Amino acid sequence: GKVLYINEIGAANVCGKPEDFTGKTVFELFPGKADMYIKRFSSVLNSSRPAVFEDVLDLPSGKKIFKSKILPVGGMDCSAVGMISNDITAAVNAGKKLKHRMALEKIITQLSTKFVRITGEEADSEINRALKRIGQFVKIDRAYVFLINKDGKTMDNTHEWCAAGIESHIGLFKNFPVSNAPWWIGKMKRFESINISDIEKLPPDADKEKKLFRKLFCEGL
Repeated sequence: GKVLYINEIGAANVCGKPEDFTGKTVFELFPGKADMYIKRFSSVLNSSRPAVFEDVLDLPSGKKIFKSKILPVGGMDCSAVGMISNDITAAVNAGKKLKHRMALEKIITQLSTKFVRITGEEADSEINRALKRIGQFVKIDRAYVFLINKDGKTMDNTHEWCAAGIESHIGLFKNFPVSNAPWWIGKMKRFESINISDIEKLPPDADKEKKLFRKLFCEGL
C-alpha cells in the first residue's frame, strides 16, 4: 500500500512536506518500523475496528512521541486506512518532569522527618546516607556538604558521596579559602541554586571558579 494523502501539519510533524510522503510506501518512509505499521494496518482492515497506538520516532529535530488512531476507511469492505496522529511529546515530558519532582519532594520530606528524630551522634552517618539517596536519584557523580568555618574565611567539605568509580574530592577542600570561590560563595549566601551545565559558560565574575572546576570536573557541576 501507499500513502494517498497527508496534510501539511502531519508532514511537518515528521519534518517533511506532503510531497515527501504522498505516493510512497511505508517501507520507503519508515524502513525500520514498516513491518510493525503493516501489521497494525492489517489488523484494523481485518477487524474493521479502529486502534490507538503510541510511538517514539527519531527525527532530525530529535525524538518525538506520537499518539495515533488508525481507522478503517470505506465501511465493511474497506481497503484503506486513515491515521490521525498527535504530537504528545510536550505533554509526556511535562508529565515525566512532574513525576520526577514529586518523587524528589517525597525523598526530601522523608529525609527531613528522619533528621528531626536523630541524635547528634547519628548526624554524620545520616547525612552521608541522605547524600547517597539524593545522588542516586538524580543520577549524578558526587554530592557534597560544605561548612563555612566560624572565621568566615575558610570552608571544609564535611561530607561527600561518590558514585561507583568516581574519585573522592573531600580531601581537597579542607580549610579551603572562601576567597578562591567568591561567585560560588555569594550565590550560596543568597540561598540561590547553582546549576552549571557547562563550565565554559560561567559568567566573567566566576573566573576563579572556572579555573577551579576545570581541574576537578570535565563539563558541569
